[in-house]
Amino acid sequence: MKSSKFKFDLTDDLIITEENVQTIGERVALGSVRFLMRYSSAMLNQLYWELCEDVFRPHTIYRNISDAYDIAQEAICHLCNYIGRPFGDVIGTDKNGNPVTVRHDCFRIIIRYVAHHRTWMHRTFYLHDKIVADMTTDIETLIQHNDDIINDYVNRMKLKPTEEEIFHHLQKFVARVDEAVRLDEAHLLPIALEVFGELPLPVTTEYVPYKKNAKSKADVVARRLFFDSYYSFIITDFFEGLHYGHYPRQCEICESYFLMTSARRQRYCGGMSPYTFRGKQISCKQYAASINRKELAAADPVVDLYNRRCGAIRSEKSRGSITEEIAAKAKELALEHKLHAQEDPQYASTQYPLDMEREALYAEAAKYLI
Repeated sequence: MKSSKFKFDLTDDLIITEENVQTIGERVALGSVRFLMRYSSAMLNQLYWELCEDVFRPHTIYRNISDAYDIAQEAICHLCNYIGRPFGDVIGTDKNGNPVTVRHDCFRIIIRYVAHHRTWMHRTFYLHDKIVADMTTDIETLIQHNDDIINDYVNRMKLKPTEEEIFHHLQKFVARVDEAVRLDEAHLLPIALEVFGELPLPVTTEYVPYKKNAKSKADVVARRLFFDSYYSFIITDFFEGLHYGHYPRQCEICESYFLMTSARRQRYCGGMSPYTFRGKQISCKQYAASINRKELAAADPVVDLYNRRCGAIRSEKSRGSITEEIAAKAKELALEHKLHAQEDPQYASTQYPLDMEREALYAEAAKYLI
């Protein structure tokens, strides 16, 4: 059934029957959503993939159908009115006198339905998202007193004295990670020994046969460790990871801790940030990138003027106000002026804004092309 749906063609000669009306409706729904994805936000992308999973996943009594399948059901119900007729059969004319086929009528109905569904999705918010947004506001307020927050969290966690000691030691290590010249075992180990100290960690080791998974027939040798305390377990795990180049870091955006497995000086984790960008929740890396771009543009008027001028050139070229040759030469001249302004502060504050005017760039570009 799955392979037949992939090879199913919606030709004009296709007769709509009770056996194939479901498959035709599902294909119409997929095509309508895929068509609207070109003119919509990423919201319809999720809707499309949910619909694909509903359509091409094996039909069993245990599967769960998503809300996206409502689109396919709408198409199936509409096609039931034309059972026994070809998919390309003419059923009337539009206001301009053009013929309207079953295909056109069905796609028009479904595209209109998806557009209404998209509007509903834009106007709907979930209670979970609202609660998270309120929590984010509280966290932003508390982060201003970071030291008090950490101490408060430690107190609420009700850690034992040894556990609290581990927590504070790991915090100290994370705060000093950037002191290392290179983030490898040779340079991180002295910092770790200085923070944790050289204390004996009693560990009992034994080697036992162990199957990797339930399907494994042969056993492999596994090492089993027994610790006399929770402190020994955490510190042993920390130093074992440090031996392989794994170490903890703290994200500068969400303040959470994450494990680094490479020697890069990564400052942000890969999780979701507590902030939004243009109304969408983004990751900490994406949020940091957007903030950096804003800061660079605001702090460097030379780059800001260059970016705005290149945007204007692209807009006028797309409208046909200038030719592609003039646009390419104007961008080249704008880049030369920017590099000159970055090297000469006097030029940047006096002549650079004049040379970057649109009329001046186009006139200079026209001279080169004559």
